Amino acid sequence: MSIAGDKWCRGEATEWVLHENVASLTGDSFSVKNGDTGALAIKANAAIFSIKDAIQLLDADTDEELCTIQSTFMHTLPTYLIQRSGETVATVRKDRVSCHKTIRVYEGEASFNPITNTTQSECLLQLHGGMIVQRNTEIYKGDTDEKVGYTHENRFDLGGLFGQDEYQVTVEAGGDIVLILAAMIVKDEITED
Repeated sequence: MSIAGDKWCRGEATEWVLHENVASLTGDSFSVKNGDTGALAIKANAAIFSIKDAIQLLDADTDEELCTIQSTFMHTLPTYLIQRSGETVATVRKDRVSCHKTIRVYEGEASFNPITNTTQSECLLQLHGGMIVQRNTEIYKGDTDEKVGYTHENRFDLGGLFGQDEYQVTVEAGGDIVLILAAMIVKDEITED
């Protein structure tokens, strides 16, 4: 089941293109296209003049809110909340020390021990970037070695010359498409900060 409903969890692997437009006047904005058809699937827009960074993901067909990504200021490490209808469904946080620049997605609004950086909340996903190319990412279910997705940055697209990044995202069968794409947007935000 997906945080955004059955439409966003498929019985087969799916391909997506996550496109970032960093030149936007309102902050980072993203779009997600179906990797097979090229059709716009998700619109993701940054909040205008927000005190906190917020990016809302909308279903391109219905304009329904899929989730909102909200940055927080009250943590020593970059921490983001993924919310749906005002309720926090996941917390995304970078590991304090990791040779793979690991980012973890926890269930609900996780609270962390300031010394050990641990939480009692269940780990939903782990994102491991490469040691050399950090934006190429392998995504694992919880604290397991079961791969549920992976990404590859398109390095040689023309948009890169104009401050735009683009990623090929593969979500394995049964993976939560919206949660994985939201986590990748957070990873992009953390990597660029």
